[in-house]
Amino acid sequence: MNGKKLSLENVDLMVGGEETASENKQLGFLDLFKTQPILTYTIVMLLNWPIISLGYFGLGLSMAQLGDDKLISFILGALVEIPGYLLCMLVTDVWGRKPFFISSLMFTGISCITAGFLEEGTIRTILALIGKLFAAGNFSVVYMYTAEMYP
Repeated sequence: MNGKKLSLENVDLMVGGEETASENKQLGFLDLFKTQPILTYTIVMLLNWPIISLGYFGLGLSMAQLGDDKLISFILGALVEIPGYLLCMLVTDVWGRKPFFISSLMFTGISCITAGFLEEGTIRTILALIGKLFAAGNFSVVYMYTAEMYP
């Protein structure tokens, strides 16, 4: 399919359902810290999960405090997550996970920090909703990354 020849010289065939020694090996918690690439991924995920979770749930719980009508602000905060998840689903197929993850972290931070310095009003609510939209994308991407790296 990709134009490369497949060599079957070093392939061991299982005869009659026998299991090889590599299939019986059990991995443990300490294996996350033994090799450099897995150690790097583990440290990055250990930092990303609390930061993204606090941002996502903090924005979700504070949506009612943004506007004059608490109910409308909370409903808008819940509805803006749907385009965030759709955006994640569509853009990660085109850009890939890492560029979308980095850009959505940047947009979340920029919009929320800017909204923090503004007076209460429509612009502040819009910026907070944009931050919530990208925070939903962040949360879904970090969830995918973790599920793929640590099956």
